Amino acid sequence: MRKEVFSTFTPIKLTNSTEGDTATQVITGTAINYGSRSVDLGGYVRMFRTGCFTGSLERIEVFGLYAHEDNDIVARSYNGSLKLTDTPTGLHFEMTPPLWDAKFMGRIANGLVDKVSVGVNNVVDDWHEAEDGTTVREIITADLLEISFTSYPCFPDTSAELRMLSDYLTTRQQPSTSPAILLSLIQRHAEIVFGRE
Repeated sequence: MRKEVFSTFTPIKLTNSTEGDTATQVITGTAINYGSRSVDLGGYVRMFRTGCFTGSLERIEVFGLYAHEDNDIVARSYNGSLKLTDTPTGLHFEMTPPLWDAKFMGRIANGLVDKVSVGVNNVVDDWHEAEDGTTVREIITADLLEISFTSYPCFPDTSAELRMLSDYLTTRQQPSTSPAILLSLIQRHAEIVFGRE
């Protein structure tokens, strides 16, 4: 099953902690805010339904990664270095990276890395039109695989989402499924990603 990567634009916080004689640094933040719309992704927005990850958190190990690199593990849920708290408003995390990873922690401390993205698969979603006319992709359930620290928004999943958007519009028999309109959606997405607005 293909992994999708979603940027969430949520900030992170670095705090110092002491357990006995050992000083540690803890990274906290919110991986997902439930029920909140994303930015305009080029003709649609994305949102996560409350509890969409609840089932997967009980059976799947979640990793904390740097820049979505599978070999650059910062923390993991099974050994307790990554703790997840699922609430009605969002999925919150607390990570305690290894003390020897000073390079990574330095990037966090000086703000070079200040955002998180999530990697998921087995997505069940619902495309619909909201009351205000906005096209919404709502994530109903998904398996959470990773929370990654990044320095910029990540949109590798959006080309696939644009194809899903085209399929959704086709089922509604809208003329906006024409190649010219779909191309305009892709161009709009590029403007958003590269800040050309």
